[in-house]
Amino acid sequence: MVAVPLASACQNAPQVLAIAPARQAQQVPSNLEVTIRFDHDMDQASVAARFQVVPRTTGNLLWDSPRQLRFQHQPFLPDTDYRVSLEAGYRDSAGNV
Repeated sequence: MVAVPLASACQNAPQVLAIAPARQAQQVPSNLEVTIRFDHDMDQASVAARFQVVPRTTGNLLWDSPRQLRFQHQPFLPDTDYRVSLEAGYRDSAGNV
């Protein structure tokens, strides 16, 4: 039998709970902010380093809470597809990846 401390067994990777606009959304207002909500308090620097918008656009990442960010940006160009991504490797405030 192997004993595992309860604190270690309960640690898990942070998960994205909600994204707005929704994945594959179309005809989104050009000035609508992008929001991402997580299930853990996040290491903001690790999230910011992995957040990307293509094509690149000017904007700021703002944290409404330790679990929710929003990307405030210049209006997106009309008739242009944008992709927002969060690359793997972001951490929560406890260091879980």
